Amino acid sequence: MTRSESLQTGTGKFPRILLISEDGKTAFTLGLAEHSSFPGSHPDAIEYMQWDNAKKNFRFHEIVVKKIQAMDRINPGMDPPIFRFPERPRQLTEDDPKCFACHSTSNVRNNGSTPGTTGISIGSVKFKSKPNWDTYDSWGGMLGFNRDRIYKGSIEAAAFRKLMNLWSWQNNEDVRSVIEQLELQPPSSLPGNAITRWDTAGTEGGSKDGHIHFFFDMPNSEVLIEPLPTTGPSINVAYTFIRSAPISATSSPAVRNTEFVLLEHLNTTGSGNPRFDNTEGRGTNFFNTLYLGLNPQRIVDEMLPLAPAINIFATGNVPIDVRPIALAIAKGCITVSGGSDINSTQMISGVTSASALAFFNARNGMSFNDIYDDTRRRAQSMTRRKADIQKWIDQWYGAAVEALSVETSVETSVETVSPPFITAPISHNSSGYTKYG
Repeated sequence: MTRSESLQTGTGKFPRILLISEDGKTAFTLGLAEHSSFPGSHPDAIEYMQWDNAKKNFRFHEIVVKKIQAMDRINPGMDPPIFRFPERPRQLTEDDPKCFACHSTSNVRNNGSTPGTTGISIGSVKFKSKPNWDTYDSWGGMLGFNRDRIYKGSIEAAAFRKLMNLWSWQNNEDVRSVIEQLELQPPSSLPGNAITRWDTAGTEGGSKDGHIHFFFDMPNSEVLIEPLPTTGPSINVAYTFIRSAPISATSSPAVRNTEFVLLEHLNTTGSGNPRFDNTEGRGTNFFNTLYLGLNPQRIVDEMLPLAPAINIFATGNVPIDVRPIALAIAKGCITVSGGSDINSTQMISGVTSASALAFFNARNGMSFNDIYDDTRRRAQSMTRRKADIQKWIDQWYGAAVEALSVETSVETSVETVSPPFITAPISHNSSGYTKYG
């Protein structure tokens, strides 16, 4: 992650490393350096996400491999010193409280008369923890940003070359020892997605030593400057983000190369877990693993009331019984008018339960119908924040890649190197309408 919203450092120069198991049940994450924007991050602290099948819940722990001094002093010039992050000995902290600020499902604000998030009395409403992994099909700050692809001529291609070139870390042994253990591609990767490093027998040494070579590069070539887009369509793309009403946004043209490599996972080619097709990369695999199995189990268990209670409440202490709505959906009693086109305003009919309708107004300040149409608009246009994160990353890459070393730098401006502007389907069988620009 070359931009992270976690507690761990994630920048274009020192990315956050995510090591996720194939089934999505285990993840270890590393922050490679200290950084003022991530005041509690330290390379000796590893975050650990664990799926607890008995509790149907994700648990978040911290592993400190070496003593870490107190960090982020909040009373400079005063005695005794007070730090936001106290000294951490070598230890494993189960269910680390720092993680709950971002991962707990109890952190849902309710601006009504009952602002509590775990019920009244406190703790009467069940809550859990969850991974924060954004929706299809782009992840702002991830390398690669869109559908796990590295496009020819993109800033991401230049960044990948620098970050995975071990010579970039010749003066940072700790980071180099991590990077050298990361596989560029799994052994079973498709030939068209090949990524190799010039350090194997017969290719080591010389000016190419350690350089990254993508399948779309010329054979035996040494890429010093990423090529500008010369093929592929020029498209107009736009994005908007507003909840109250759909608005129009000014489009801008983007030229795209059509050549890319996919960052594969172990089962991209179809073996193992059920998958859509061989266009599924690492980030997509994690999303699908959560969507197909783990998150539904967590949500269903969280919706069951704590015994001996029989009433069901949302985390804002607003009562809701989802069973009539779920049954109506399953039986086809709820209809949607307005057509199936994502651009069409759609209306819902068939929900008549006064208590169910009151819940949506109390919890969201919108009717059930408004929430449905709001969801449609969010699917139609990628969230502004996701696009803004990646726009910032495109600008940061230029400086960060040059800062790593001078051997392979982005010599053209950020504006002229092709960012990953693409249009791709939001699911495996839909027409393309998710756009970034």
